[in-house]
Formats: sequence, C-alpha cells, structure tokens
Amino acid sequence: MKKISILIIFTIIINISQINLSYWEAQTMSDLTWYSLYQERVTKFCSEYKINDSNSEIIYLIWKDDQFLNLDTDTSWKYKSWNDVELAKTQYRKNMDGIYDCATKVSYYRWLKTIKKDLINKNASLKSRLEPKLDAKIFEIEKSIAENSNKCKITSEKNNSIIKKSILKQTTYELCKYNFYLEYLKSFNENISTLKEWDNKNESTPINSILKKEIEKKSLIQKEIDDSYKVYPIAFKAYSEYENNITIHILLELLREDYNLLREWLHKSINPINQVVYKISNAMSK
Repeated sequence: MKKISILIIFTIIINISQINLSYWEAQTMSDLTWYSLYQERVTKFCSEYKINDSNSEIIYLIWKDDQFLNLDTDTSWKYKSWNDVELAKTQYRKNMDGIYDCATKVSYYRWLKTIKKDLINKNASLKSRLEPKLDAKIFEIEKSIAENSNKCKITSEKNNSIIKKSILKQTTYELCKYNFYLEYLKSFNENISTLKEWDNKNESTPINSILKKEIEKKSLIQKEIDDSYKVYPIAFKAYSEYENNITIHILLELLREDYNLLREWLHKSINPINQVVYKISNAMSK
C-alpha cells in the first residue's frame, strides 16, 4: 500500500512539475493578460485535475469567497501595502488546510460507520458495550463539521472510506491554480504603477527604488512557488499514511475498551491471512 502511495505521489509530481510559465506560454499563445490570462490557464491546464468524473467525489467545497483575488479591478487598501503575496499565501493555505482537515474527518467518520455496521451490529455483546462509544465519536465529528459551514462532505452517494484519490486530485487542482496565480502576481508587479509606494508621503519614488522593489517581489514570489511544490508531496504522503492506518487505530481503540471480546474476532479474521503469508514464505524458501 505504501509503495503504491509513493508511486502515485511520484507520478503526479512529475506531471505537475511541468506547470511553469515558460512551458505554458509557448502553448497558449494567448492575447489575454494578467487576471484574465490566469483564469484561462486554470481552465485549460488545471482542468485535468478537477474532479468531474464518476470515480471521484468532492470532499471539501471551495466557494467563490475562497478563490484568489483579482487585483486588476480591486484597489482596496489591502493591496496598497505590498500585501498581495501574503494574501495569496494565506488563501492557499486556508484551502489546503480545509481539504486535509476535512479528509481526516471524512475517513475517520466513514470507517467508524463501517465498523459499526459490519462488526459491532453483528455481535450482540459488542453492540451493547461499544456502540455508545462509536456513536459518541460519530456525533462529535458531525458536530465539528456542522460548526464549520458544512463545507466538508462527510456523506455522499459513494460514502467510500478510501478517498485518497479524490484528495490527490483536489489538492493538485489547488496547487495548479496557485502556481498560475503566483505567475499572475509576477506580471502584475512588473507594472511600474503597482510598484510605487502607496503612502501619500512617498508619491515620487526614485526609479532605482522601484526596480529594487520589483526584484525583491519577484524573488519572494518565486520562493513561494518553490516552497509550495516542496510541501505538496509531504502533505499528501502524511495524509495517505493516516488513511492507511486509521482502521488499525480505531480497532486498537476498541480493543483497549473490550480486549476479551475483540481478541477472538481478530484471531478469526487475521489468522487465515497469517497462514497465507507463512505458506508463501515456505514455498519461496524451497
């Protein structure tokens, strides 16, 4: 399972590593500029990562208010303080944190429901002693999600407990959008008027100071692009390992609550698997 997860991560990184300005500029030949160009690139090149097929589900909803801001038309005070990169960084991390926080809750919740249905409810002794504990955990997750605008979809028509494919696609889509948005910020900050100090006391800024600001800003943006690509596989690998091990964690919690009842069930379930492993090992040693 871990080898498969690592292979998935490696494959997707190879694909998205091609998303850079020089590569796409040669492909688009677009007449659009700034934010309109950013939107076009997202539509053309990020769409392959957007969840729109029957094999995946959207776990976390990204609403209109969660999108990156259009600096072309918005001239509010926030963007007059050299704060555009920080605002973009904050929004991106908010989106990614929301996806992963939701994913951990969804996976945990659905496995709790599955274990309750397939294990607890089929054993009268387990049901009477452990069902209240499971119900309490299930209710706790439902309450937590309800208190956060219900953007996290813990139930759906699929209700799959293994959702890493959906999470991989959704986080990759967000990374793709973010990369193009940062490239948009590079272009936006090449405009001399956007590089001037917005404080009324500094209406006439020397050209060398403006050019220095441009270099600093581009360097800051490029660093953020590099950092986002470094963090992306680390975050997904951490979640993948969580999903791989959450069922074991739940069963160990139940085992601690009622060791004697679960010991016999685990023995009956795991022992046949162990025998297969021993037989394979013996066969290979001959």
